This record gives sequence, C-alpha cells and structure tokens, in this order.
Amino acid sequence: MSMSTGVSVSVPSSEPHVLDHPVFRRFWFPLVHVTEVAHGPVARMLLGEELVIWSPQPGVVAAASDRCPHRDARLSTGWIESCGLVCPYHGWGFGEDGAATRIPQVAEGAAFPSKAALTMYPAVERYGWVWVTMSDDPILDIPDIHEYDAVGWRTIREPESAWDCTALHLIDNNIDPAHIAYVHEKSFGTPSKPEVEIPEVEHHGRGMRLTYEVEVEGRPGEIGTTTVRSTVNRLHGPFLMLNRITYPDGLVHLMVKACTPATATTTRQLQMVLRNDTEAQRPASDIVDFDHQVWGEDQAVLERCWTDYRLDLTGNVHLKTDKASIEYRRWLQRLVTDGDTATLADPSTVQMADPDDDVVSDAAPAGTQRGAA
Repeated sequence: MSMSTGVSVSVPSSEPHVLDHPVFRRFWFPLVHVTEVAHGPVARMLLGEELVIWSPQPGVVAAASDRCPHRDARLSTGWIESCGLVCPYHGWGFGEDGAATRIPQVAEGAAFPSKAALTMYPAVERYGWVWVTMSDDPILDIPDIHEYDAVGWRTIREPESAWDCTALHLIDNNIDPAHIAYVHEKSFGTPSKPEVEIPEVEHHGRGMRLTYEVEVEGRPGEIGTTTVRSTVNRLHGPFLMLNRITYPDGLVHLMVKACTPATATTTRQLQMVLRNDTEAQRPASDIVDFDHQVWGEDQAVLERCWTDYRLDLTGNVHLKTDKASIEYRRWLQRLVTDGDTATLADPSTVQMADPDDDVVSDAAPAGTQRGAA
C-alpha cells in the first residue's frame, strides 16, 4: 500500500543529509514481507541504493545491487529458475551467493569472466520480513521479539507504506506524545487535552527506552472511548521501534514499526502488531483501518516538513516535553561522531537531558509569541 501524499519540501541547502553518513549502513533493515519474494524478485531502495531481493529456494533469501554486471539491466525485472536469479536481458543466471551460474553466450565448459558476479548484501528472514544490512559488520543484531508466535498472542500484518519524509522525522513523530492532541483529533486525540507528561528516557546498549502515559479518546479499532495509554517504547537502533502500549483492562498492543530509509528523504514503513486478545474480541481489519487513518493524519504533517533533520539542538526550539526527541537527536549525533561505540556504550556514561539544560525553553524570547515551539 502506498499512502504518500506526494508532497515534500525541498531543503534550501546543498549540505549533505545526516542519513548520508556511512554509519547508518551498519544496521539491519526490514525491506519486504517474505511472501512478496516467493514468486519472483522484488525491487527495493535502501539508503539511496537500488536493491533486488529474491528467494532462490524456500527458507532462503538473498539481496544484491539491482544491476546486472553485463549490460546494466535491473535484475528485479527478471525471474527465478533452477540456475538462480535470471537477468531478463541476456538470460544470465546468478546464485544466492551472487556468482554467475549460467551465461548462455559462453560455450559449454568455458570459464566465466571473473567479474560476472553481483554486489551482494547480507539478508535473512525473521518475523516474516526480509532484513538486509549494507555492512559485513552490523552494529546490532535483529532484536528478539518474544511475543511473536507465543501462546496467547496474535500477529496482525499491516500493509507496507511509502512516506515522503525522512525516517528520522517519522521516528521522531512516534516518540512525541504531544502531537496526538492536534494531529490525531479525528482519531484518538483531542485539542482540549494537550497536556502530556515529560517522558522518562533511558539509554541502553542498543538504543533508547521511553516511558510515559497519555490520555486518549480511543484505542486501535475503537473510537470514542476515553482511556489511558501506558507506553513503553523501545528503540532498537535508530529506525526500529517496539512500542508496547498497555491499557487499564490489561490489553497489550505491541506495535513493531520499522522506518526504513529508502533514501535520505523518503521512507518505507513496515509494521505489524502483536496483541494478547483474539480476533473475536477485536477484528484485525479494525486495527488496520484505524492505523491507516492515523498514518494519513501523520503524513499530512510530516510530508510537508522540511526534509533536513537537524542534530544540532540549537537549530530548533525545544520544550521539556520534547525530552525524547532531544535525546534521540543527541544519540544520533553520537552515532555520527563515534560510530558503534555510541550505540554500545555503557548506559551509565551517557549524558541525559537535564530539565534545566539551556536547549530547553519555557520562556518566549523577545519578538516571539508566547507558546511558540
């Protein structure tokens, strides 16, 4: 499902985007549901590079640059045969390791050219998604999700969606409870209750953990019922969220959201929901329809944001309720500066946002209206 509004705002600068930094190539990204590659190769973009993803045999997945080394055809327009991935231009075949397995124009028994091979990237299947990293030395492993396929839990698959905004803005949006009252007025927020508590933010060796509660006017699949969302949102790396929402009646709604950067300024979102209720209690279609509405509300704002994402905290105005966003930007800055040492650092050594930090403002500077953010 492509939901993009098609509206994006150009950056008025020639400065490199933060996502152009090579450190981000060292994470695992889900790119496609495994069923999509069951019948042939699929094209996907990751950090500006065009990839082909295919399944040479059941239970095996592979990923490579979507470019045949012979005459530049896109291999994603080819097909799968016993010889492997077949290029549609001249019929060359490539195995799961990227090496040429068939070149019809080479005489039988003759050697293939040494460069007749694909540029490969590590790929695995987990949780029904094909994950790819652009590094032989990824910083983090794919996380364990213990609720997946566990007794008493069900999995709701949601459609993939394309977003004309940066993956960083999309994550920032999802760790910002203050936007709910306004952006989601028609689904589960209300402008009459804009106040939110300052989230608790902890760093761990794989990312961040955010804890907060917010009163909402509904929950997924249910509109018009005031309730409280108790949220523990775990970021595993910069682009993957495991957002565990618990409601007063004991319902747990675990949202696994991957904001995969197709390019520096566009995102492909993959999401599934794990819940401890049943289809009879709340049909999966209700959850999917609710989230589709929520995504549309977010896209209406995010796809009109500026496409740069500033890590320098002096570039934006911050409030105490922006603590999660502040810490996210600080963490990204450490990643860009220090690489994997920032991700794997001892949490006790990490500087936390001080409520009195001079980047946090409660007062309106001269020349601005009170309440400007």
